[in-house]
Amino acid sequence: MLGPLALASQRTYATGPFFPVFNRLTLAGYREMLGSKEGEVIKKVKGGYKVLSESGKNLGGPYKSKAQAEKRLRQVEFFKHRKG
Repeated sequence: MLGPLALASQRTYATGPFFPVFNRLTLAGYREMLGSKEGEVIKKVKGGYKVLSESGKNLGGPYKSKAQAEKRLRQVEFFKHRKG
């Protein structure tokens, strides 16, 4: 597995060693590449799908479809990382 510094050293540089070009490597893409999960999960329950935190706290649901639960998970992630 490669860390972010190893990935940066494999990329091309725009104007020198201090300005790496990451080719749109986002935090979400990096997690997906490593196969890790953030901490929240979507779990199938009798009433549909629920969004749960890693500790088991209900973050939303039940939703009728998995797509609705994924949308809620994106909302939770957005507000969790929002600056301000």
